[in-house]
Amino acid sequence: MSKNPNNNNVMKIFVTGSTGFIGSSLIKKLEKDSDFEITAHTRNSGSLNDEEYLKKALAGQNIIIHLAAMLNPWGEPWSKFVESNISPTENLIKCAPVDLKQFIFISSVHVMGVKHSKKSLPLNENSPYNSSTKYAGSKVLAEEAVVRAGNLGLPYTILRPAIVYGPGDKKGMVPKITALIKQNKMILPCSGENNVHFIYIDDLVSGILHCINNPKAIKQIFILAGSRPIEMREFLGTIRNATGAKSIKTIPYWVSSCLANVLKLISSDKKEPIIHPDRLDIMCGNRTFSISKARELLDWNPAVDYKEGISRTLSSLGE
Repeated sequence: MSKNPNNNNVMKIFVTGSTGFIGSSLIKKLEKDSDFEITAHTRNSGSLNDEEYLKKALAGQNIIIHLAAMLNPWGEPWSKFVESNISPTENLIKCAPVDLKQFIFISSVHVMGVKHSKKSLPLNENSPYNSSTKYAGSKVLAEEAVVRAGNLGLPYTILRPAIVYGPGDKKGMVPKITALIKQNKMILPCSGENNVHFIYIDDLVSGILHCINNPKAIKQIFILAGSRPIEMREFLGTIRNATGAKSIKTIPYWVSSCLANVLKLISSDKKEPIIHPDRLDIMCGNRTFSISKARELLDWNPAVDYKEGISRTLSSLGE
C-alpha cells in the first residue's frame, strides 16, 4: 500500500510475476515510493486466465506491469506456453480498465533470436522477429497482441530485456554456470569468441521505472541491456577469476553441434539433455543490442558493468 494515504495522486500499479527474480526486485523498489500503491499478483491471488477474477482485481488500477511468464522448461508442449504466456497477456488486456494509463509488457530480446552473424549486430527495436524456441515464439505472439490492442487505443510499452543476472537469481544462467565453474566442470561448447549481452537486475529495474507514467514510453518498444556487449569467454573468465577456479575447458563448436542434435533426438521429454541446440545457441550465438533508443527517449543509462555485477552476484551466492 502507499506510504502516504493522504496523497490524492497515488498511482495504482498491478504487477504480475511479483515473486519472481525480476518481479521481487521491482516490487521492493516500487514500495519505497509513496506515490505508488502496489498490488502484487501471485499464483495464489487468482488465475490470469480467469476473466472474472481479473476484472475485479484490475478495477481502479492505473498501470499494469506484466512480468509473469513460463520460460523454457524442457519438454513442455506448445499448449503450456499458450496457457502461461499468451492467454494471460490477452486476458489482462481484455480485462483492463478502459481508463488504464499504461500497460507495460516485459518481453525478451529472444524474440529476435540468439544466433546472428556479427555483421548484423547490434540488433535494435526494428530488427525482425526471429524466434527459435517455444518461449520466444510465445513472446512474439504476446507482443503482437499488445500492439494490436495499442492500435485500438491501449497505451502500451513493450520492454525487451537481455538475459538478466544479479543478486536474487537462484535458478538462472549465472548461478548454474557459477556452480559448474566452481566445481571445475564447466565446458564451453565453442571458442567463446561470440559476443553476448546481459543486463544487471538493478539496471533493468531502473529501466522499468523510467517507463512508468512516462508519455515518451507510450506505444513504444525498448531494448534494455547492459552498457556494452562482452565475449562469452571474458564473461565466464570473470566468474572463474572471482571463484578461484581452474581454467574452463572448451570443445570445437562442430563437435558440440553434432552432439546437441543427437542428444535432442534420443532424449525424452522428461529429462533435459546436458546439451541441445537451444542451449548451444544461448552459449555460443552472437547477440548484441543497441540501447540508444532507451537512452534517448527515457534518459536511461545502465550503471553496473560486468565485473561489478558479477562480484555482487557471487557475493549473494555466498562466493
